[in-house]
Amino acid sequence: MNCPKPLFLFLSFIFNMQVTAQQSLIDNIESKEEALSFLQSEINQNYTFKDIFTNSDKPNSPEVIKEQFLKIDLDQDGSKDLLLYGKFLGAVMNRDGRDFEFHYLDFGRFAYMSYDLIKLDSIAEYDNQPSLIVRHHPNYNEYVDVNDTSEIEIIYKFGNFIPYNSSFENKSFKEITFRTTACFGRCPIFKITINENGLTYYEATKFNALSGNFKTQLDEFTIEHLNSFISYLSLEELPEKYADIATDLPTSYLSITYSDNKEKHFRDYGRIGPFQLHALYNYLFKLRKNGNWIKTE
Repeated sequence: MNCPKPLFLFLSFIFNMQVTAQQSLIDNIESKEEALSFLQSEINQNYTFKDIFTNSDKPNSPEVIKEQFLKIDLDQDGSKDLLLYGKFLGAVMNRDGRDFEFHYLDFGRFAYMSYDLIKLDSIAEYDNQPSLIVRHHPNYNEYVDVNDTSEIEIIYKFGNFIPYNSSFENKSFKEITFRTTACFGRCPIFKITINENGLTYYEATKFNALSGNFKTQLDEFTIEHLNSFISYLSLEELPEKYADIATDLPTSYLSITYSDNKEKHFRDYGRIGPFQLHALYNYLFKLRKNGNWIKTE
């Protein structure tokens, strides 16, 4: 059946408006000033981001990012994301043209545990999805007392930037427990426990949107996704203890019991652990806000 011309024109107009909306916010950025304006209006109106493009001791990479920002489709969803490489390394992921998610790729206090961007690459296994080759910045050694100059290939997967893993074992968990401690400030203090059946408990102690004890039921799809996520991270291969040399920082405790009853326990003072741990931290921090929590006695 032929579509009437007026209706066809109207539908075409609506479609074009949607496409324009998806492209207008990141695709139209052409200068540092426009990038800063975008970051302030769409990411955090209370933070100017002015320091991001100031002089940095990170090595210059004109062959990678000429203007300290790059529009690139990092997750291959058809829309451009924004990669930032100035005073810190970060990325803005474009969800639908008007919904954005900011990711710091430098960790620790004041992002001092930073990474240098060496080059851009791609993963053939994932239809040439872009990847970032990074290496610990020399100042990393000052804060964690290590000397690691190895290169790491990271990609955007499971909603986070994590190391590319070409070989991992499929695993499932029996229980995940994550808790945080106080800092000299307003660091969230809470505990989350996720059982294999999806029953999840949340103890919101201080500096959270909620306060008290709560529970929720995660659906089967979420548990399957979490199992895939944890399998890909290969946490069993990581050291269990990390510590910044500064004082008054929060500590994160992460414990995982797998279905084969093997356990892994992490203590991360200052949250300076590797990308794998930060990805899971991010997931659990978000769960505080995204769970349909029911208050318990």
